[in-house]
Amino acid sequence: MAKPIYPCKQSELYVAAQIGWRNFLLLLSFFSPFKSLYDTVFQAARIAQIKAAKNLPDYSVRGSKVTQKHKTVIKKAKTCRTRFQSLKSYINGAFSVDERESLYQEAGQAHYAEAGKNNWEEIDNLMTDGNNFITAHLTELTAANNMPAAFQTTFANDYDAFSTALSDFYAEEEAERQAAANKINANNAVHEALMLMLTDAQQIFVDDEDKRKIFTFDHLMSLVTNKIADLTGNVTTLVPTDVLSDFEIHIIETDDFVLTDTDGLYDFGVLAAGTYNVKVSKVGFVTQTINNVEILTGTTKTLDIVMLHA
Repeated sequence: MAKPIYPCKQSELYVAAQIGWRNFLLLLSFFSPFKSLYDTVFQAARIAQIKAAKNLPDYSVRGSKVTQKHKTVIKKAKTCRTRFQSLKSYINGAFSVDERESLYQEAGQAHYAEAGKNNWEEIDNLMTDGNNFITAHLTELTAANNMPAAFQTTFANDYDAFSTALSDFYAEEEAERQAAANKINANNAVHEALMLMLTDAQQIFVDDEDKRKIFTFDHLMSLVTNKIADLTGNVTTLVPTDVLSDFEIHIIETDDFVLTDTDGLYDFGVLAAGTYNVKVSKVGFVTQTINNVEILTGTTKTLDIVMLHA
């Protein structure tokens, strides 16, 4: 499992790295003679690296998908338990009182209690035993119009629906784990690149204490801490059926952007305090630019936008 090597929040890392590489660009004439790879192309690549890491989905986005899949499994599991209770009622109608208890067990009763606690393996066992029981006793169960013949298919279909939902849930969990690892690895790469540049700066400015201080991680973090702010909000439209995801919220001055989630929500996480022009766009909609959005130090600015169709 990937582990962060950066001693701060990931949102703070992004801002610190951006400041570090902008300082690098301002003093590029000192860096280029030290290493030939230090040029404007290299600096642009590092900024792009930061943006790429930042735009990988956070847990709030990834976790919501897992949560939704989990809710679906729970719903399908409840349906399975309901079907089993229906099967028991058909057993009651087809067999004598003396026979019923042993038949309940054959049908899967032993798994029901744990299945009721959403033990997925026991729900699987419950439905497997139930399916086998229906197949073995179909003639008795359907006699005298007791159990509808279609119930066998309904029972099997509900089992299949549960199995599919469970597989989807496990797949989403694995995808979430991989996405988390990808995010951490990308963040680690941002930190490593920054630290290599900061280490080189200590040699480049060995005789200039003021410049050496600028190129330390502690100094960058102090700037982030003193200027921390956030911009968040909700993008909506006038049409209730519109898809609210993937509206791009772009801060023109910093070239930072985020995309809205399925509910139209967005959150930059950490920004430097300041006054910005914010552009909102998506194919099929009129692009809007909101000017002079002031974000104060230590505050979260909420900016809600209503988008109109083009």
